[in-house]
Amino acid sequence: MITTRGEVRATMDGKTRVLGEIEIARFRNPSGLISVGDNLLAESAALGPPFIGIPGSGGMGILIQKSLQGSNVDLATEFVMEILSSIHFKTNLKTLKTLDEMLGSIPNIKT
Repeated sequence: MITTRGEVRATMDGKTRVLGEIEIARFRNPSGLISVGDNLLAESAALGPPFIGIPGSGGMGILIQKSLQGSNVDLATEFVMEILSSIHFKTNLKTLKTLDEMLGSIPNIKT
């Protein structure tokens, strides 16, 4: 179990023990994070040092169990891009097939 304060607890042999803690980092200038793709962020010189703390203290957020984070992906856009990619692939495949047939008939042409 993980508490809202970030404690990782386990019950073994009827006794509950704290196995560790999850810490949260926040930054003075969050806009200094650089997107590197796939929902990953990297530091920049403008970011500043991180403030590390326990969830729920010193302005840090809290952890909520059994909750889902909203997606930042537009599903309709991703489906459209998938369909367009499929259409482009099929078109390129047909182009290559036609080119292969044309190049194959060149040796048969007599001058």
